[in-house]
Amino acid sequence: MGAAIYLEPRESGFYDTLRAYYPDADFREIRPPVGGDVLYYSAYISREQLEAAQGLVERRTMVDGEVIEGIKRKTESVWMLQSDEGDAPFDVEWSGTLHITRAGEYIFALESNSAATVLLDGTAILTEDRSQVKVVPSVGLHALEVRARVENTDGALRLLWRQPPLQENDQPSGGEDAEERAFEPIPVGNLYHGDVRPIGLAGRFFEAVDSVGSADDAIPDAMQVTPDIGGAFWYHSVIEGEHSSIWSGTLNVPESGLHRFSFGDVHGEMRLNIDGEVVIDTRASRDLEVELAAGRHRIGLEYQTSVGSPRFEVLWAPPGRPKSRIGPEYLSPDAGYMFRVVDGS
Repeated sequence: MGAAIYLEPRESGFYDTLRAYYPDADFREIRPPVGGDVLYYSAYISREQLEAAQGLVERRTMVDGEVIEGIKRKTESVWMLQSDEGDAPFDVEWSGTLHITRAGEYIFALESNSAATVLLDGTAILTEDRSQVKVVPSVGLHALEVRARVENTDGALRLLWRQPPLQENDQPSGGEDAEERAFEPIPVGNLYHGDVRPIGLAGRFFEAVDSVGSADDAIPDAMQVTPDIGGAFWYHSVIEGEHSSIWSGTLNVPESGLHRFSFGDVHGEMRLNIDGEVVIDTRASRDLEVELAAGRHRIGLEYQTSVGSPRFEVLWAPPGRPKSRIGPEYLSPDAGYMFRVVDGS
């Protein structure tokens, strides 16, 4: 059994995100028989397509240069069970995507009898000198990589984690303190590879509306990777009531030329900046053309609202194309705002 999903027109951003993650699935825009606007979207992702994206890619580079690839269903390898005695030494790499499904503090631990490194969003968080670290990651998808040099097959390589409780008042069974809960390998339900990867922008959310001006020095009240930033509706506010938000990342421009950026309906105040320069601002110009070279450009959005249901629309028109949403495939989150380290040892 796969997944059948039906979406309203205002959920177009989520529809675009699914298409980016599962490009070979069955996607349809349902319109009236005589033509017109979309009535609803449908997506069917087969069980095989869902399962094919799960797990990390494992690459072993043997001493003779041979590369052996496979899929890791969890972040654990016991070498005597998964290799022959004469295979060592060899280099191993696990790479893919980690899905963080709930907010809070996560503790990661590395167990290895060989030199190993764990990278989260391109930054080393665990090494030979740091076997455990506590981080607060954004809710969403993160790049994950584990590298090790296996000198013999007597040991093991394990990346373990301890997730936050489901709710603040949840307690582990047996009256255990949260710090005493057991570590476990990261399961396949949180691991992906291929097209299921971090896209969109890294979002930081602040309860105080004046936090935008000093965001670099402030600890956000919430963090979330937002793939469908260009969509027309933001369904579930990360913070209820009056708040400010900042999204940071990279805009991947496919071709050089004049690009028009504009805001549609915005409930609140919003600014869009590219390469550090403000392009459009709801308090000034809401529509402007900018000359951009093909390639990667820094992009940022600042948003302030006091309404219960935040709503905004960010549009662009690349050279020779009509105005449309900025698709998630053109956006990459800023790795510098994907997580923060609380403690490492």
